[in-house]
Amino acid sequence: MSDNLLPPTPPAVSNPQFLAQDLMIPSLTMGKPGQSRQPVNNKAEARTTIASLECPQYAVNMAMDFKFEEDGFNIDMHGLMGKGEFGVAMRNINVALQDCRATGVDRALLFAGAGMLPLIPWAMRDKKRKKRRKDIMMEQVKRFNASNPELFMRWETRPEKRLFIYRSSDIEE
Repeated sequence: MSDNLLPPTPPAVSNPQFLAQDLMIPSLTMGKPGQSRQPVNNKAEARTTIASLECPQYAVNMAMDFKFEEDGFNIDMHGLMGKGEFGVAMRNINVALQDCRATGVDRALLFAGAGMLPLIPWAMRDKKRKKRRKDIMMEQVKRFNASNPELFMRWETRPEKRLFIYRSSDIEE
């Protein structure tokens, strides 16, 4: 009786040497059958070939703000800039961002949020700080790009906030 409950065993494979690409769904691949099946996303491939430096950041003020790592010791610079230059550039950005950091009032309003009423002024202050932070970051990126014509700094906000440094010659191509 218990033998009837077991699933049937699959038949033996006559040719065990099949390729994983033979199992791919044709609608998800490009080209005709028999052609090479490569991913369609060429932008992602182009982005990985460009030498870039993602500037590491860490949270401060109960994760309401962030700072960029000024010490370039553990960072692979990809030959874009020296560790001293990197430290000076990140220090300039961190000093400029001090104007929009959360204060003790912001923390007090957030902690008093259990009453829900203090969250309204906190949200207004937070929105104002975020707008100021964006303006400062764009200003610092322009200043860096103007002072370093061989490099190109870019501030990305989507899907997450990241700061990149590229070679200008790689971007212009």
